[in-house]
Amino acid sequence: QNKQDNMSSLRFLLFPLSIMCLVRDIRAGAESRVCPYDVIIEGTTIRGDGSACFQSPSARGVLAEVSGREVDAILVWDPDAPCNPGSYVHYATAGTVQTFAPMTAGAGEVVHTYHAAIFPQGLPVGEGTTGCVHDDEDYWRTTGSCVKSWQVARYGSACPSSSNEH
Repeated sequence: QNKQDNMSSLRFLLFPLSIMCLVRDIRAGAESRVCPYDVIIEGTTIRGDGSACFQSPSARGVLAEVSGREVDAILVWDPDAPCNPGSYVHYATAGTVQTFAPMTAGAGEVVHTYHAAIFPQGLPVGEGTTGCVHDDEDYWRTTGSCVKSWQVARYGSACPSSSNEH
């Protein structure tokens, strides 16, 4: 009887731990899922965790390519651009091939963090939009799915030492 009581107590203690592990595993799976699109910069496919940084090779900036099976509602923006208030949109497509506006980090801080996301309910800006747009950046980051982030250092500037420089 004592052995059964000990086993019951052990199960009672381990059950919450197993639930916590299950929740952790589900969250990790959601965070590491494969996005149905890629952002490719200078031959590097962006993982999207913000660790990649690219030094602009000239004042013309860095270009990216967006590809994949779900490229019909993707937005790429720079909330660090001095578009007070707002962000600089570099790419907005609803299914047609669009031109990617170069990422220069040309004003404001010397290193900018850029974001890309899918908007399955429709783009928050008009298709083909580039330039400064009044936005709610927190809204974009929370309503967009499969958000990817990376950094670009202005021409003549360096990437942060903590980044994965390309």
